[in-house]
Amino acid sequence: MTSTQGAPVPERAAKRRRKLEAPHMQFRFAIHQAAREGSWHKALQAYQDATALQLHLDADAYNSLLFLCAFGDTWEERYVNAAQGGNGSEEAERLRLSRQLFEEMASRFGQPTEMGYTALARLIAISGDGQGALGVAREYVEKGMAPKLRVFAPALWAFAVAREPAGALEAFDLMREHALELTEVEFRLAITALCGSQRLDDATCLFRAMAEELTTLEEPTLAAVAEFFSGMKDATGQPAWTVAPETFTEWLARAGEPHSIVVDGANIAFFGQNTAEGGFKYRQIMWVKGSAAKQPEDVRTFFDALRKSDCFYVAPLGANDDWYWLYAAIAAGEDGLLVSNDEMRDHTFQLLAPRRVGYFNKWKQRHLVRYRFTPGGIQLQHPRTFTACIQELGEATWMFPGSSNEWLRASRAA
Repeated sequence: MTSTQGAPVPERAAKRRRKLEAPHMQFRFAIHQAAREGSWHKALQAYQDATALQLHLDADAYNSLLFLCAFGDTWEERYVNAAQGGNGSEEAERLRLSRQLFEEMASRFGQPTEMGYTALARLIAISGDGQGALGVAREYVEKGMAPKLRVFAPALWAFAVAREPAGALEAFDLMREHALELTEVEFRLAITALCGSQRLDDATCLFRAMAEELTTLEEPTLAAVAEFFSGMKDATGQPAWTVAPETFTEWLARAGEPHSIVVDGANIAFFGQNTAEGGFKYRQIMWVKGSAAKQPEDVRTFFDALRKSDCFYVAPLGANDDWYWLYAAIAAGEDGLLVSNDEMRDHTFQLLAPRRVGYFNKWKQRHLVRYRFTPGGIQLQHPRTFTACIQELGEATWMFPGSSNEWLRASRAA
């Protein structure tokens, strides 16, 4: 065999070609192509044809087979379908095949791969056996393999759908024990498993962990939280908690009339605290709210009073609080005031268009109240009674503001 230039083809290239043309490689390619297409039936046919010819497949081919056997990327959807009474016979057949493939991997390669354990755990979970799926995850770790979230997650799914709180907490604690990076999905599944169980202490531990690791929650997670609290009963069997989803705009509307003065609490509490000993100073907010002589000594009492009067709103963890106080101040209308030293440069930059920046700067001049703390208390700098912009007074006078705070006045001659 020669090349187009007449030179012999290298032996290494010829060997490579013969290897690629080998029957077992053809079946391997067929299985991988089926995996790309997401076709379990094509992959199964290639596996059965290779088995009939007594051809041995490599570990990668088995990984693809097990991945597809366990419904691939759609396994969570199929799990929900199975929980709602889906095609049990198909799921049972796939579980049988996955065990067969799993055992073949163990026999030929010493032990199954991570994908092998994951697929088996998923199919056992789909069958409704949470403890069985958790047992697969335990065996996986006992074999000395690095713990992976995807191997443990199927058991948590099974416990959540079956509303088995003990099993779910066992799986959840095991995942935490192995220092796995949990996502919002795992927290949601654990909460779902607790719904209707009256296990408030366990739920409280979950909520505290969520507060440390998550920010805002997706709608399915909020629904799980609401379901848990709605199912809590007191000693008389009556609802022990009220659940009332509320948006910031609804909170504003509940006051009846817009809040005429909006205080940027974070900006005030952190004012002057850029030192090693600095921190969030609640009392600085109290000084803005009223004189030091009138303020209660207890900070908690002060803020409880604000909450009861619907004058205090905490932005969700991880949210940009700027948008909340800015929205409230604008919603207050022409007479609204915002107490803050925030220059709002980020918001000015986001406006981009010079005309919009000009409008925003005019709004700040009219509505922004600046402050500073002194030994004698707090000093507030209220907006001017007029806006520093070109103004036409009647039909005969124009006023032009200068950067040095001087104004140029042009009036029609009498």
